[in-house]
Amino acid sequence: MGLCTLSFCAFVFFFGSFGCSYWEYDSDDSANAQLGIISGEIDVSQIVAASSIQSSVKASDVDFSSSLVFLEEIASLSARPDLNGKFVIKNVPDGSYYLIVRLSSPLAPSYKVRLNSPLQVSSSSSPPPTTVIVKPGDKADSFVRILLVDHLGNPVNAATVTLWGETFTHEGDGVYLSPAMPVGAIGRIFVAPPPGSSLQRQTLAIATGTFVINDIPSLGATLPPEGAKNRPPSVWIRPEKFEVSGSDLLTIHSTAVDPDSDELIPAWTASIGTVTQSGIDHAIWQAPNFNATATIAFTVTEKTSKLPVFQAKAQVIIRVIAAKGPDSDTGSDTSTATNTGTTTDTGSDTGTATNTGTTTDTGSDTSTATNTGTTTDTGSDTGTATNTGTTTDTGSDTSTA
Repeated sequence: MGLCTLSFCAFVFFFGSFGCSYWEYDSDDSANAQLGIISGEIDVSQIVAASSIQSSVKASDVDFSSSLVFLEEIASLSARPDLNGKFVIKNVPDGSYYLIVRLSSPLAPSYKVRLNSPLQVSSSSSPPPTTVIVKPGDKADSFVRILLVDHLGNPVNAATVTLWGETFTHEGDGVYLSPAMPVGAIGRIFVAPPPGSSLQRQTLAIATGTFVINDIPSLGATLPPEGAKNRPPSVWIRPEKFEVSGSDLLTIHSTAVDPDSDELIPAWTASIGTVTQSGIDHAIWQAPNFNATATIAFTVTEKTSKLPVFQAKAQVIIRVIAAKGPDSDTGSDTSTATNTGTTTDTGSDTGTATNTGTTTDTGSDTSTATNTGTTTDTGSDTGTATNTGTTTDTGSDTSTA
């Protein structure tokens, strides 16, 4: 696939990139702000009922004191549920907020829930108590990585990246690992540039296919400089597996989106192996046949007259295990020659048999041989040679067998 113009309004496997900021709450704001409350109860009956069959989660295992309820937009506004799962978040400024429940317990899996709709809060009209139902599918055991670069392609190493009010872990070279999330989780990734940076904040809206089971997809985003009107693209890639055998073909799925609908030019690179087929939505890569770790990257570049022209890049790490080939033997001749025939010696044998090489012989010698000269063997003999014929020597045998 060559050039491709993309405008993804809704795509199950990806997220859009939007250059916008989000409000940061300062506790000093409460002096002048109108404050309300958010209250409710956590219902864990579904995960207890579903787990009773497998005997993995019991009602007594759910320790609400280890859980937390907070606001996505202002994670510092939070509350610990009581023993019955009831909670109250106080001093909430007027506004619209997504409620997050993080259910943790030493004896039970971690679950996370984000309400589908935001709650409207005002000092004169707080929302009614909310019941948050925790389901088996809310188990938090999926991750994504995101690579952040600036408009020059340099990694951004001191950004603050959050999702559902929780912070990503910086792994180095601009790569950040998400907190554990449920499969199919949706929401927004907020990216704040390093303090004192001239880069803009970014918000990435993720769709249902971003978090998947057993895999860690990779995202890529670019932080534009302050004042830039052109908005950068974003990319997403996910290989069908993260470990392959030598010489295997691996399909890597990809998606790219540009918020301004600019044309995007795709490019694939691999540190080792060969990219045999590539396009905007996938690539096929052939692994080398030796033990190694391969880095495969997907980059898109805008084709636009607007400046600056942005790129976005995502990359994955693939482990290669060498495939075993046929056994080979390059050593010396350790076989045994056995003569089961009749030998008559009436003369003189002055021949010399010299083996200076290696011979591979897996057959059986049934011929009649008369040796009066010099024989040189440069092959490799790893088999057993058996002479069942009759050897007649008409000379005098002075050789040593």
